[in-house]
Amino acid sequence: PSLYTMSTKTNSPVKKQHGMRFTLVITMIAALAGILSSSTAKAQTIYGDAGQIYVTSNNTVKWYNQDGSGGTTVTVGGPNNPKGLQVVSSTGKLYVANQGPGGNNGFVSKYPDSNVYIGGVPPIWDVAVAGTSIYVTWNTGTVSFPTGIIGQYTNNSFVRQITTGLNDPRGIAVDGSGNVYVANYGSGTIGKYTANLVLVSSSFVTGLSNPEGLAIDASGNIYVSSLSGNTISKYDSSGSLIVGFSITGLDAPSTIALDGTGNLFVSNSGSGVVGKYNTATGATINASFITGISGLTAVTVSTPIAVPEPSSVALLCIGGLAFLAWRNRRTFRAMR
Repeated sequence: PSLYTMSTKTNSPVKKQHGMRFTLVITMIAALAGILSSSTAKAQTIYGDAGQIYVTSNNTVKWYNQDGSGGTTVTVGGPNNPKGLQVVSSTGKLYVANQGPGGNNGFVSKYPDSNVYIGGVPPIWDVAVAGTSIYVTWNTGTVSFPTGIIGQYTNNSFVRQITTGLNDPRGIAVDGSGNVYVANYGSGTIGKYTANLVLVSSSFVTGLSNPEGLAIDASGNIYVSSLSGNTISKYDSSGSLIVGFSITGLDAPSTIALDGTGNLFVSNSGSGVVGKYNTATGATINASFITGISGLTAVTVSTPIAVPEPSSVALLCIGGLAFLAWRNRRTFRAMR
């Protein structure tokens, strides 16, 4: 029999290969269609997957692209006097610390899961998340707690609270070893605690001018914003000032954030401007990176996740289709 006659049999190896290639072509076309259709519209309920910058704006939260464009409102009507933000990129959750309308009406929102994830507490100033642990600062003094409180939760279940070593606590951050740092606005100090909120030092850093924002990089370096001093300072993991790093000329810097790629973002609550700076030197990248934010009190940024851009994946699919078409052409020639 001829080669053509053999290739028409159902169990022909050539025909099986052709069928497999045809199935693969259809699969790749479907994948390509999905990529192209989804690349133009990011899901607004998933946070922290592409290095977005988030800011508070009055009683809303807005997000911006890595180049500073955008300004899309992602939470409408949920926040109430928000003061602190954190994105957990690995889980795609956005946490918002809300002062609330007063009294025991402070709360933490966890988007997109819950508008009131932790509620019924004193006015909350800031929030820090480390694994399943959530830490909050309550800076408004009461008769029982005149110097402020740090609260710890596992997910949204209360674990403990402490008042030791505090003086109007505001910004809070956790390092890679689980140590907790708090900016004491009233005493101009940074306090350090263990993960279980045992006091290590109430004066780990001293001599600050109304410190409010805190951020810690992967090496354990501590960045702190001095609200009335209009500066950002940097300290090493032992609490020593890193000489040569300096960011000045700010306008009431309330919070700061790091993106993990060498950029530091500062929310200037006085002017409604987010500035962008180099984490190694403090050099200005763009002092007016984002402008015109009404009611700006906080900024956070997600860690960019290295994934192929939709256009890159699409090109790979197109290249694969071209290769399969070439192979199929050779197969049909052989069949003839």
